[in-house]
Amino acid sequence: MKFNIQSLSNKFINIFFVFLGILSILGAASLLRNDLFELSGEMVLAIDIATISIVLIILLRKDFQRLDNKVTYLLVLTAIFIWQCWIVMTMTSITKWDPTLILYKAIGHPIWDRNYFSIYPNNLFLLSAEHFLWLIFGKPELVLFIKELGFLNIFLLDFSILFLGRILRKNYGKRLSNFYILASLLLIGCSPWITIPYSDIWAFCVSSLNMSIVLLLTHQENTKLKTSILTGFLSLLLVVSYFLKPTLVIFYIALLIIFLLQFVKGERRMSVKVVTLFVILVVAFFAAFSFYKKNTNLVSVDENKSFSLFHFAAMGISGRGGYNPQDTFKDKSIKNYENRKNRDLRVLKKRFNKMGPTAYERFLMNKQIYNTEDGTFTWGNEADTTMVDKSLSQTLPRRLFTVKNRASRTNSFSFVMQVIWLLTLLFMVYTCFNEEWMVQLLKYTVIGFFFFLLLFEGGRSRYVIQFLPFIILLASFGFDSFISKYLRKNNQLATNLDE
Repeated sequence: MKFNIQSLSNKFINIFFVFLGILSILGAASLLRNDLFELSGEMVLAIDIATISIVLIILLRKDFQRLDNKVTYLLVLTAIFIWQCWIVMTMTSITKWDPTLILYKAIGHPIWDRNYFSIYPNNLFLLSAEHFLWLIFGKPELVLFIKELGFLNIFLLDFSILFLGRILRKNYGKRLSNFYILASLLLIGCSPWITIPYSDIWAFCVSSLNMSIVLLLTHQENTKLKTSILTGFLSLLLVVSYFLKPTLVIFYIALLIIFLLQFVKGERRMSVKVVTLFVILVVAFFAAFSFYKKNTNLVSVDENKSFSLFHFAAMGISGRGGYNPQDTFKDKSIKNYENRKNRDLRVLKKRFNKMGPTAYERFLMNKQIYNTEDGTFTWGNEADTTMVDKSLSQTLPRRLFTVKNRASRTNSFSFVMQVIWLLTLLFMVYTCFNEEWMVQLLKYTVIGFFFFLLLFEGGRSRYVIQFLPFIILLASFGFDSFISKYLRKNNQLATNLDE
């Protein structure tokens, strides 16, 4: 029997991919069931109208196919863009968690936790970027600046989605590309998360761009100059990924795994020049960012106050595996870094020993559900997010996304998002049959993120946003395969009937 490393790799990653994917599907379905029981009469009527419309579109699809696809496409995108602008205009908010604290510091306003950037130095990049934007925008006051960052989120999000969609159309066809664009815009582009000036949306965009550059680099018709330019962009994106959200580097680890597997199979020859250029540029960009980080006068950072990975690991094994204020308060009271790290390690071991292996396994299965079940990405669950202008409380975005001018997971909003999310997860798992290297890259990336959230702080679905492009792209491959299989069966049936 001939050894096939590509098939073996797919079988190996599917062990985790299918199991964790099914847990996510079960969690999403359970949450959808709860939303279904709480639907209002108006929402039921809206669902009836939507269902009838979808049925009519399917029945009259031949008539709809006669319409100008480009015009329809532009109309849909325009409607989505108007909706996004409406959300930003009506949903400006002040939070009691990280986004507003970072914004306060970016515009020179006193913050309520003076040691925040010493404890969480990973947010220094975001602070520097927002301070730079504040200067570029002419030093606006806080509320206006939040609104401007919301419009910037729209631009970054839409650009990254459409850019990747265009590359997908060229490489894999219109059907797969359209699914990716539509699912991305519905799940995150039309959600209230675009109004929150935090690293989640930026991380989504960086993930999209990472995937876009890799797809462009693997194109066989690249010239040496184009390959060098793309390599430069990829090296910059790697460094930005690390400083924006270190977890984004998981994609590059998955990419390295796939490259090594292809090299072993003899499908890919490593270009010494390209690898050398990539390494040199990564080192140069990393050194430049590190130098700026250490010499910035925006904020003083005491590295002795930073939390170790053991802090987040200990947090990730308590309760639902999410944020634990008791752990944070206790670690803040310990001034020495080594003492704090040793304390976290003792707590981690104590909590694991108290559970035992089987209880810990059960805990992880439940945590996987908590991490991925919510299609709203736990909107309204992060401390307190209060809308600024109360006079806009009766606008449609406020009615969908808030309760008493506070961010809230309302039933009308959550039911629709939960249906889309459940379908996305189902199509994602359907790719278990696909052994393509590009699909395997996505699987390794998604599993890497799943593992990270299982082992460290997680417990809610907001953390999914940073690697959402990979999930949606997997679902796009699954959808494309499903439709292709359906069409083949229909064509075969028609052929048999003709005979």
